[in-house]
Amino acid sequence: MDSGSRATFDHDHAGVQWAGGCVNLRSVDPARFPLDVVSDNIRAVPRAPLPIGGRALIVALSLIGTVVTGCVDTVSDATFATAREARDAGYIEKGWIPPWLPDHATDIREAHDLDSNVSMLTFSLPPPTAVPLPDTCHAIGHAQTRPAPLQRPWWPDEEALETSYVFFRCQADATRHRFVGVSVQQARVLHWRTYGD
Repeated sequence: MDSGSRATFDHDHAGVQWAGGCVNLRSVDPARFPLDVVSDNIRAVPRAPLPIGGRALIVALSLIGTVVTGCVDTVSDATFATAREARDAGYIEKGWIPPWLPDHATDIREAHDLDSNVSMLTFSLPPPTAVPLPDTCHAIGHAQTRPAPLQRPWWPDEEALETSYVFFRCQADATRHRFVGVSVQQARVLHWRTYGD
């Protein structure tokens, strides 16, 4: 696109609403979408209202698709039945699951954000399996932790966290904070990375 080309998004006329840098297209009326842009492969469209259909709709949708390209959801969720499945999927190699994940871990649930590197992990262990935490992890109280970065139905609520888990702060890697929570029966383990305060 040459330097003189530009797109104009007029909220009053087009119904375009910006939300966190992304365009809310539900209220856009393609027939009234004002354009004064064009790239090498799209023909110029007059700013006057155009009838829906044909070229007007194609050009409007092409431009909208270009604008929305940057609004891709970067949060990913994964579930694995066993530690071996998680390893085979490359989640440990990619850093989303820590390398100390016990071989006997089951019911593994993970969520992470590719943009910010925050992540959450929980898994079960058959008793009396001990959690092999690195030497860089030190015991802390619940009040010294930071909230998990994402909301997931499989994550314990605050009451369960305060009454049923012990916590550790580990050396941070991709984010400012990294925590581990282990249930008092050592049956469930939490791991999360966040920026927090």
